Amino acid sequence: MRVWLRPSTATCPRRFSYFEAFDRFAEHVQRIVDLPDRMIALLARFLEQGDGKLSARARQREFEAFSDPEAAAVEAAFAKTIGVIERS
Repeated sequence: MRVWLRPSTATCPRRFSYFEAFDRFAEHVQRIVDLPDRMIALLARFLEQGDGKLSARARQREFEAFSDPEAAAVEAAFAKTIGVIERS
């Protein structure tokens, strides 16, 4: 007897959407600033925690090299990609 396991329709599409959004976010960030993948992942986590805004601590410590226009562009990229998934 075979048992077929179906992925949950409630979580899988959202998970795939997040990964696609993260990839788009990473592409946007690479166009703005040159960051390694692990820093892009950290940046996304900080933006998720800050509702799309980088905290002053994150700007002063991990991302001190960002200019104000770069930080604003990264936040805008987050809002257009991952932020859309977070609000839905």
